[in-house]
Amino acid sequence: MAKIRPRLNLDDVCSALRSERRRRTVRLLANRSGATTRAELARTLAEEDPEGATSEAVELSLYHVHLPKLVDLDAVRHDADAGTVAITETGRRIHQYLDEADRTGCE
Repeated sequence: MAKIRPRLNLDDVCSALRSERRRRTVRLLANRSGATTRAELARTLAEEDPEGATSEAVELSLYHVHLPKLVDLDAVRHDADAGTVAITETGRRIHQYLDEADRTGCE
C-alpha cells in the first residue's frame, strides 16, 4: 500500500533547510539525473565545505543527521543498505524555492 504523505508544512521545510549542508544536498541532487552514492555525495560536499570537513565526516553526518531529516520531509530517498541517495519530486519543488531565494537575494 502506498504511503500517503500530508501536504508539506512550511515550518518543517524551513526547519530542515536551516542547515547549509541540507540545502547543498538538495541542490546537488536536483542537478543530477538519477541516484548517486552517499559516498560520492559526501565527497562533493566535502570539496566545498567551508570548515574543511573530510568526506568521511560529511558522510557520517549525512547518514546520521541530514539524510534522515530530508527523508522525513520526503525531499530525498535514501537506501541505507545500498548507500544510494536520490531526489524526489518534493525535493525538486523545494529546489525551485531555493533557486528563487538565490535569485532574489534571500539569505
